[in-house]
Amino acid sequence: MCMRESDSGQGEASTAMAEDERQLRSDSAHHLPASVPVIDLRLLTHPDGSCRVEMARLRSALSSWGVFQLMGHGIPTSFLTDIWGTGSQFFKLPMEEKQRYACKGHGFNQGYGRDLVDGEADWTDRILLQVEPEDERNLEFWPHNPSSFR
Repeated sequence: MCMRESDSGQGEASTAMAEDERQLRSDSAHHLPASVPVIDLRLLTHPDGSCRVEMARLRSALSSWGVFQLMGHGIPTSFLTDIWGTGSQFFKLPMEEKQRYACKGHGFNQGYGRDLVDGEADWTDRILLQVEPEDERNLEFWPHNPSSFR
């Protein structure tokens, strides 16, 4: 699980699934959208032609953007809202508190930190936590504050 918070403090779970779906249908599979591409997981499992179309959209999103927003995953909006709320509470903590969970080393670094872009710190905070497999979860990097993080 990777949570990021911009310095502006914005980071909300989308609750407008119907609007996302309308936008998804209006975008062309070969047109670079003005915003992050949206992929519908439900369509990737359909045995009809919509699976191939959505797979092409996924391939395009990954090759052109390197990222996409996933909808149709079945995760309740209330759960996603809770996750964003917990993450926001963590990122609002004083720097000293966040640093207690700082990354150690290089490579796949669990914990709190800032990403580097072109060798310089990006203006975002992030916390990266290993969730699965459970035996690789390092609770040393899982914040105690807010308590809902654990």
